[in-house]
Amino acid sequence: MARPESTRAGIVIADGASALLDIAGIRMKISCDRPLAAVGLDPAYGRFVSSGQPRLSVECSYVDGPLESPADARRLFDSQGLWTLHEAGGDLVFVLEDLDGGGGPYRIARFDRGFVRGEITSRACGRARVRGPLLPDPFEYPLGEAVTMSLLGLGHGLMVHSCGLSIDGDGVLLVGHSGAGKSTIARLAAGAAIVLNDDRIIVTMEDGRPRMYGTPWHGDHPGVDPRGAAIRAIFFIEHARAGSVTPIRGAAAAAELIARSFPPVWSAGGMGFSLGLAAELVAAAPCFRMGFTPDRGVLELMRCAV
Repeated sequence: MARPESTRAGIVIADGASALLDIAGIRMKISCDRPLAAVGLDPAYGRFVSSGQPRLSVECSYVDGPLESPADARRLFDSQGLWTLHEAGGDLVFVLEDLDGGGGPYRIARFDRGFVRGEITSRACGRARVRGPLLPDPFEYPLGEAVTMSLLGLGHGLMVHSCGLSIDGDGVLLVGHSGAGKSTIARLAAGAAIVLNDDRIIVTMEDGRPRMYGTPWHGDHPGVDPRGAAIRAIFFIEHARAGSVTPIRGAAAAAELIARSFPPVWSAGGMGFSLGLAAELVAAAPCFRMGFTPDRGVLELMRCAV
């Protein structure tokens, strides 16, 4: 289900017309043809502002008229939602179009295949086709996530549909589909743990050890944290009438992880990397199925398991 167009009040995450974000160690520089104060960037990005050399530099611009897809574009992937991915002139082109298709594309993003440089052009009136007090966020859902998924598939990591908690320095990854209870656990854990994110976590292998990072793209729980944490355990969660924890190992655990992840399915290389990473992660961290009731007892359930 598509998330609604942003109607947020302005948030200034940097002076001038550019900012550098660090998400899971991947630095992205966003430059704009307007002051960032005039752009409705998601407030969560403010936690990820950093410095240093960018891995990816993106030029963002706005137009008042219609947008058109490249004439030589060849479709590679259809999300069956707001976006499609195309190849044009050796580049990858994301085309975002409202579900009714009546207004044409509202955002077109073009990147080289190495995701070193990119350009995002947006209609000033956004997906809603109504000019608001702020220009639309160029990385608004789903583009920011789709671009990050593509970057991760180049050998950096994997985005997982999960809640990430750091408890006394130990990372606990709580993996689940929508409605499994990720935001519920994040709410229950607030104050007792650092909530990295309740919906989108990036996982990596670093020096042979599994690690996770928060992202800006949260669910119902607004708290996000850019810091990383070593993964001590992975739980595949679901609501239940009573708490229970059952070990799960090997290929079964890897399959559960991939089924709740966001690999770049349009890329054979990216899929190969993601499948290999999932296998490494579940081999390096103990995995469990966990049924839980919506109370703070779930925290003790996790502690007892690990």
